Amino acid sequence: PAAVMTDKNDPQTLQIKANIQHLMKNGKLKVLDYGAGKGRLLSNIINSLDGETSEFTKAFDYVAFDKYDIDRTDCIKLIEKVYGNAENRYFNDMNTLLASHDKGSFNVVIMCNVLHEIDPKEWLNLFKKTQGQIVSLLASDGILLHVEDTQMPIGEKAFQNGFIVLDTPHIKDLFDIKQEVD
Repeated sequence: PAAVMTDKNDPQTLQIKANIQHLMKNGKLKVLDYGAGKGRLLSNIINSLDGETSEFTKAFDYVAFDKYDIDRTDCIKLIEKVYGNAENRYFNDMNTLLASHDKGSFNVVIMCNVLHEIDPKEWLNLFKKTQGQIVSLLASDGILLHVEDTQMPIGEKAFQNGFIVLDTPHIKDLFDIKQEVD
C-alpha cells in the first residue's frame, strides 16, 4: 500500500504538533522526519495553523528522510510550497543527509508509523546508544519522538517478513523507558 495522507485533524499529527510547539518555546527547532513518505506530518501541521505559517516555519527547521524515493516528488513539492525550496531538506540516503547536516545537529527526530516497516534486524543500527544512525543525529539534549499505531486500521507496508507491531510495554522495553516523560 502507498503512503497515506490525512487531514489537519489527524490525532497523531495533533499529538506531535503539541509536542513540537512545547519544544519550540525554547527557540528554533531542527526536526528530522524519519520515514517522511509524502510529507503527511509537515502537511498536517501547516494546514492546522490556518494560514499563520510564516512565524512557525522560521522556528521549525524541517528535514525529511525516507529510505525509499517512491513519494519523493510529492514530498519535495510540499517542502517547496512551505519553505520556497527543498534544498538540503529532503534525503533518501543517510550519507547524503550527513553531507548536509552534521551529526548531533537535530533537536528532534520524529518517527511516525514507520517502525513496523523496518526489518527488526536494522533496529540496532538505528538505535544503538552511541553509534546508531538516529542516536548519532540527535543533539546531546535531543529527543526521539516515536508515534506508532498499535493497530493497523488501513493497509500498511510491511518489511519483507511481515509485521511486528509493538504495544506500549514492548516499546518501553525496546527503548529502555522507565517512566512517562512530559
